[in-house]
Amino acid sequence: MKSTMSIFDMSEYKITLIFDGWSWPSSIRWVLESGSIPIIFSDMTPGFLKHFVENDEYFTAKPDGS
Repeated sequence: MKSTMSIFDMSEYKITLIFDGWSWPSSIRWVLESGSIPIIFSDMTPGFLKHFVENDEYFTAKPDGS
């Protein structure tokens, strides 16, 4: 099993995949601030995303990958 990456190391990537589990992923906020483009795999949409432009500042996908 690999060790986890630090937030600094993850922010080096241009795209960050975000998967929700039992609730909305809390990492979305720092990913949006990191300069990476998040691809969010979730059926849920938190209210603060209304301040961002979908398909420009973030992308969404269903949990099954579609």
